[in-house]
This record gives sequence, C-alpha cells and structure tokens, in this order.
Amino acid sequence: MISLERILIDGALFTLGMGALILTSLWVNPRIWLQDYPAALRQLAAPLSAGEKRQQIIFLIPLLLGFFGIPYLSTRAIAGEGVGFLTLYLHAFVLLNLFNLFDAVVLDWLFLGLLRPKSLLIREALEHPELVMDNHKLVVDYFKGIVFSAVGALIIAGVVLVAG
Repeated sequence: MISLERILIDGALFTLGMGALILTSLWVNPRIWLQDYPAALRQLAAPLSAGEKRQQIIFLIPLLLGFFGIPYLSTRAIAGEGVGFLTLYLHAFVLLNLFNLFDAVVLDWLFLGLLRPKSLLIREALEHPELVMDNHKLVVDYFKGIVFSAVGALIIAGVVLVAG
C-alpha cells in the first residue's frame, strides 16, 4: 500500500534537497546549465570551456546520486513482505515526478523564467530576457521528465525488489 504521508515527506525532502543543489550550481556558474536554455539563447552563447565542462561533472555526480539515491532509499524503506513491484514502482515514480513537477514549475518557470535572478542566469539571458521563457520547451521538457521518471522508477523498483 502506498503511504501518502511517506510520499509527501520524502518528496518534500527530495525536491528541496535537489532544488538547493541545482540553485547552488547555478550560483557557482549558470553556464554549466547552458544545454537547458532555449535554443535561441544557446546559439548566442559561446560553447562551454574545458573548466565549465569540469564543473558540470562536479555537479553531475551529486545530482545523479541524489536523483537516484534518495528515491531508492525511500522506496527501499517501504519494501517488505507483501509489498509488490507495482507499489515499489509507483512510490519511486511519484517521488521522481514530484521533483520533475517542482523543477518545471518552481525552478524553470517561476524562478528562472519569471523572477530571473541576475546572479543565476547566463549573460545572454540578461541581455535578451524575451528569449528566456520558452513555454513550448518547458512543456516538452516536463513530459520528457515524466518518461525519465517512469524509466527511473522501473530501475529503482527493480533494484529494490532484487536486493530484497
């Protein structure tokens, strides 16, 4: 049985922790997220330097560990006798998709799209604010996130079930 309380608590911790890590990486260097900007802004920006690519990797490691590790630990915590694959899968999927929704609505749309804090945006976004909001890209990225959540949840639930 899926625990709504567990999903909400773990989901809040997951989204806030990952959100803090993403905001920290944006504060360190917003250019390491260049690939996530609308195409019109990416075309105006210089390619990433070797140092920026290293920064991407430095942040990618904890992001991936958190993105899979936290839902894995939460899903593992509900595993036990009588808990089947579908329950494990749905638990992991909802956690991953809560972050996907938080990322799309809070981080991308509200924070970066509407509030546009200068210290967290690339120079080109500051020079061309009209190019920052690409609602079509935002929706497409959200639906890609649903697919990614579905696949990630399959992996997490499978690992939890096999690991016992």
